[in-house]
Amino acid sequence: MKLFADGTSELTSEAEGITTERLSEGVYRIFGCLGLNADRAWGGDEGGIDVPMCRNKLPRLWVDYGGDEGRSQINPDGSIVIRTYHRPHPDAPVVARNEIEGYANGDPIDIPHDTFISVRVQMPEVEVQKAVVETVPNEVESDVILETSAPV
Repeated sequence: MKLFADGTSELTSEAEGITTERLSEGVYRIFGCLGLNADRAWGGDEGGIDVPMCRNKLPRLWVDYGGDEGRSQINPDGSIVIRTYHRPHPDAPVVARNEIEGYANGDPIDIPHDTFISVRVQMPEVEVQKAVVETVPNEVESDVILETSAPV
């Protein structure tokens, strides 16, 4: 899923049911999940968040996640609190320093308005509908196929 500066999100089909909100500057909550996706193909528990990069491939933010009130663990209901912080690069050339007036390294800051952070969440199990195909003889044409859905 994509999380934007104002707390809105763009969901993949796998993340349907997720809701998001901006709590304060640099603080966002994701509801409807069971934490970050733990699949090693996606980086495991610690690799479920991708931050925006500048054109020089330097991260534009520091990011942390956990629960409400600064807890390091996600909330018991599986919701996640994402915290974003300003991340300058003082040793980089001027064009790549990511300096923003009024913000020091590590200050809470919103996700930049021209981008998003990508978050891979673990979704609760849902009942999947399996398509059942039934063939009904038809005297005029060959066979007519009817599709119905039944729970798996």
